[in-house]
Amino acid sequence: FRSGLLFRSGRLLCGRPDAERGALRIDEDADRPHVADLLVLEDDVRAAGLGLGDRRLHVGDGDVVICSYALLQQDDAELTGVTWATAILDEAQFVKNAESQRARAAFKLEAAVRIVSTGTPVENHYGDLWSLFRFANPGLLGDWPSFRRRFVLPIERDGDATVAASLRELVQPYV
Repeated sequence: FRSGLLFRSGRLLCGRPDAERGALRIDEDADRPHVADLLVLEDDVRAAGLGLGDRRLHVGDGDVVICSYALLQQDDAELTGVTWATAILDEAQFVKNAESQRARAAFKLEAAVRIVSTGTPVENHYGDLWSLFRFANPGLLGDWPSFRRRFVLPIERDGDATVAASLRELVQPYV
């Protein structure tokens, strides 16, 4: 984070499975010269509107917001109303189903830099990969029908090694 890439000038949102402080390792004494504020939106303190009571979310340049995927899904209008410099999906396997409400909320986020972190990019099928890339690099793999026609069917149905190599080459710079 300290490289300046993520905090150039803007806001950072990190979505993760849960956002309880106990589940996060936050070094309160860390030298964070570019971070104005760190806001952890915890599910268990949510009264209304992102756990902020009757207040609205106000995020300034350099602010970091960490929220659970549940809050991202429930309060997507509030979070998608902010233009983020960086949006990170930690443990992104929770948004691999592109049809889920969580994934749809994540896809609506506006961010100049998008990062996904997952230990299992393709756990069940190529739709997982497509969903992660739909967030991280929208348009790279095309829409689902064209991705399915161009890659999934030739690889899964026909065992086409050339198409599989082409897909690996396409995504490799981002993995």
